[in-house]
Amino acid sequence: MNVVFPRAELAPGGVTRAFTYRGYANGATLVRNAECTVPATRGAMERITRTFIREGAPGEPTMQVMADPWVVVVTACQNGGTYPSCEDQPTDIPVMENDCAFYGTCSPTSPSGGGGGGGGGNPSMSCDPNVDPTCNQLLSDHDKQLIKNAIAAFVRPKAEISDSATAEMCEQLLNTFNSMVTSGEVFKGKYDTPSGTRDHYGAWDEGSGTIHIEPKTLVLALSGDYYELAATALHEAGHELGYRHPLGSHQVGNYLIYMDYPFDLLNPGENSCLKSR
Repeated sequence: MNVVFPRAELAPGGVTRAFTYRGYANGATLVRNAECTVPATRGAMERITRTFIREGAPGEPTMQVMADPWVVVVTACQNGGTYPSCEDQPTDIPVMENDCAFYGTCSPTSPSGGGGGGGGGNPSMSCDPNVDPTCNQLLSDHDKQLIKNAIAAFVRPKAEISDSATAEMCEQLLNTFNSMVTSGEVFKGKYDTPSGTRDHYGAWDEGSGTIHIEPKTLVLALSGDYYELAATALHEAGHELGYRHPLGSHQVGNYLIYMDYPFDLLNPGENSCLKSR
């Protein structure tokens, strides 16, 4: 997919924003989801929105700036209507046909006008992690930015942890996770949660030595709830370092409490690796 942004729609200094488009039909059924990076101007965001909505569809999309000012989410009725009462998807267009299929970047190449590049996903990874528990997708730039936001919001700086041993381990967990992101060992994928167990927000795979983060965890972050994403990052890094939690966990309020080291360092408290919600 290629998008050209006129000079008037480029932001000073080439500033961009993470942009998510969610198109609905058949009431409130998600039929199209796209992620890209666009110039940080309303004109650019309106232009990219128009490329996703079916031509001629009546109704106005809703543009929302999430808790993080650099993440913009547009919700629209793909075929007309007003959310959550969107018009039905035409029978010749399958529902979910483009869900999570766009991971490209639509960004200007120069202040003189320029165009953007991007693509409809990696052809070697064409599965959909929202519905396929065996599917892993590479993290997009948008996903990586959400992870950075989560770490900034909820991972406690080393200098704020009074116990030196705890501070060192918290730093090691964070550095391990960041290193795995940099080396391409963290993915977006769905874990097939066994029946009767608590939901997972992510998992470490012993066979491949990789981490995957569930799409729902990133969706929570999009809504401004970064805690689970930050907790998942450090927890799964603990597994990468060789630690396990044979004593299991239990729920206390909004928190999952672990008894085994170093996962117990993520439990709420003054010396926790994580700030409380």
